[in-house]
Amino acid sequence: MRRVGLGALALLLSLPAVAQTPRAQCGYGEALAALARAEREGVRPPEGLAEGRARAQSLLAGLRGAAETLRGCGCAVAAELAAEAAETLAPAPAAPDAARAGAALERGAARAAVARARLGARGCG
Repeated sequence: MRRVGLGALALLLSLPAVAQTPRAQCGYGEALAALARAEREGVRPPEGLAEGRARAQSLLAGLRGAAETLRGCGCAVAAELAAEAAETLAPAPAAPDAARAGAALERGAARAAVARARLGARGCG
């Protein structure tokens, strides 16, 4: 009887760790890579308006894809953070000048960093 009690206790203690683990083969690594790319490339000032808009469009697509992937992995909070990063970056592809595109890129990079740090600290969640 005691063995069953210890087994049940071990199962209960492992539940938080299981809840923080993404579903197998869901693209979690690719989502993390998209967040890291947005964080890394978003802080670099654009060389001009066209380059800033193009980079923003590419990063925006990556962040939206990351949000979708994380949602599919069962990572609701991380998916919401990635979606917030995408929405922060959304004005950049239509920015009227390079300075505004750069500012939106920086804000998107900061939000992507928050999402990535949260995933590193708390897991999928």
